[in-house]
Amino acid sequence: VGTLAVASTTPNQYDEADAVFLQEAANQVALAVENMQAYESLEHEVALRRQAEEMLRAIAEGTAAVTGADFFPSLVRNLASALRVRFAFVTESVDAANTRVRSLAFWKGEDFGDAFEYEVAGTPCQEVLEGKVAYYPRDIQRLFPRDRDLVELGAESYLGIPIFGASGQVIGHLAILHDRPMEQDDRGVATLKIFASRAGAELQRQRAEQSLREMHQFSQEIRLGAGEGIIVYDADLRYL
Repeated sequence: VGTLAVASTTPNQYDEADAVFLQEAANQVALAVENMQAYESLEHEVALRRQAEEMLRAIAEGTAAVTGADFFPSLVRNLASALRVRFAFVTESVDAANTRVRSLAFWKGEDFGDAFEYEVAGTPCQEVLEGKVAYYPRDIQRLFPRDRDLVELGAESYLGIPIFGASGQVIGHLAILHDRPMEQDDRGVATLKIFASRAGAELQRQRAEQSLREMHQFSQEIRLGAGEGIIVYDADLRYL
C-alpha cells in the first residue's frame, strides 16, 4: 500500500534492531491505511444506497397518486429528474410483432415533447422491443447512424427497458437518454425496471378501460338502432 523510509547523513546510523522496528511500524501503518480504505468504501456504499433510496422515493412520490392520462407524463418527468438525464419517454407497441411503437409521454429536457410514432428497426429501441435491456453509455449516434432522431436530440447515451404485459409479452418500453455519457450502475437499471413494471400495469389498466368503453358504446348503438328487436344466436346458430 506504500513505503515507509528513514534517512540519515551519518554513516552506519541504523542497525538490525532499527530495521525490525521500522518493519513493525510499517506493518502498523499498512493496517491503518487498509482500515481507512475499508471505512471509506463502506461510507461510499452507504451513500450510494441512501441515494438509491431517495431516488426511488422521489419517483414513487411523484407518481403514487397519479393514474389515467396524467400517469405517463408524471413518470417520465420524475424519472429524468431522479436519474439526472435530459430525456425520458415511454411507448406502447402498435403491432403484435413489436416493429412499431407510439409514445405515451416524452420529457424533452425542460418540457414535454410532442407525441410521435416510429419504426424501431435501426434504433437502439429494437432490441428492447425484443425483450432485452439495452444500455449504451456513450457514442449512441455512431452506433446507430440510421437513427436521425438521435442526432436531432443531440443524444450521447441510452438506456431502455422493455415493458411486459401480464402474459409476459412485450407491450412497449421505457427509455432514458442523455446528451452526455451516462454512467448508470445496477441501481439505475433496477430503478427503471421497477417503474417499467408499474408502467406495464397502468398501460394494461388503461387498455382494459378502453375495451370496456368500446363494448359499452357498441352495445348502446345496437340497442338504439334495433327498432324491431335483437335476435341472438349461439355458436351453433341456434336461436337464443
